[in-house]
Amino acid sequence: MLPVVEEKTIVATFDRAQARQKIDEYTHAMMKKIHKENRPLLESLCLILDGFKLDERATCHTMTMMGLMYDCLNTQAEANDLNELFGEGDNDEA
Repeated sequence: MLPVVEEKTIVATFDRAQARQKIDEYTHAMMKKIHKENRPLLESLCLILDGFKLDERATCHTMTMMGLMYDCLNTQAEANDLNELFGEGDNDEA
């Protein structure tokens, strides 16, 4: 099941993406990451994207958004794992 991504995770992921590299470099890095971690997903999404017959700019924007979504989902899953591991967010005091 996919994690529910919190707003703070989205903001942090986007800020991190902007701070570390140019957006086209970020998109390229994320496409490589998705290709390595989940090649069938990326290939399927690219096939579907191609079917929309978008211009180059719209295709690049869409790929950036795909990368951001993948990054947000992974970041939230990692945060959830850490919270579970260290017991953050548990309110057993009540």
